[in-house]
Amino acid sequence: MSSYCDSNKKPTGNDRDKKISVQTGSNSNHSFGSYFTFQDNLNENDISQGNSHNDFESKSLLGSGDMANATVVKTRKPKCKDCDTLVPPRAKHCPICRHCVLKRDHHCFFVGCCIGYHNQRFFIIFCLYVGVGEIFNSAVTFLYLRRYNLEESTGWGYLVYILPVLFVLFFMGRVSESALGMTILLYWSVLTVLLCAHFFCVQVNLVYHGQTKYEYMKGIKTYQGSVWRNITSVFGRYWLVGFIVPVPFLGYQSDGADWRHAISDNKLV
Repeated sequence: MSSYCDSNKKPTGNDRDKKISVQTGSNSNHSFGSYFTFQDNLNENDISQGNSHNDFESKSLLGSGDMANATVVKTRKPKCKDCDTLVPPRAKHCPICRHCVLKRDHHCFFVGCCIGYHNQRFFIIFCLYVGVGEIFNSAVTFLYLRRYNLEESTGWGYLVYILPVLFVLFFMGRVSESALGMTILLYWSVLTVLLCAHFFCVQVNLVYHGQTKYEYMKGIKTYQGSVWRNITSVFGRYWLVGFIVPVPFLGYQSDGADWRHAISDNKLV
């Protein structure tokens, strides 16, 4: 894997602020052994610092047939005040992770890292599968609780499933420990379903509009493309396979740093 520049001349100050050196290559050059666990899929730490010429270097996940040579893209690079370095477009600093993240969306405390370019699709699929699983778990738990017949045995009807009422009846000895535990599990399952549904719907809306959470809240529409381009930029060209088998080696449409198809004032940047 090698990096190419337009000229062998030493770049001037203006040239240094305009050039982004993008490295590309075959997927076979990357080792994905560490990605076979879900937590590794969610790690969003793939931002490398620039060299002495302030050129941003990033690894592309495109296949060898997608892009024969590396390219140099001219764009304006914002500077991160916290990292004190130039960063690619759409990269934002996370005060918790203490580094900039490509196309950062938000910091997820459940998985313990930021959701960004390299793991957004895994987060969406994760929310979908967990939500579906918890719907099944909620239904099974409720059917199991019906076998206790708490409505008639306590005389409170369906009010017995309200937690304050249930705790009072438990301390009065009218509800067993197992019934209390299963009811708490039912509440937890329903809450998980609601949270997963919320995050899934929010992320799908962001993917549809081609925005991050920050861009959506600020009304930034600079990097929006067609619906199909927005979908494939997150899930890759084999997006349907990714939902069935969420593995990282299916590849991405770009490297997360090069947004050459971005639209700004009706011009490509």
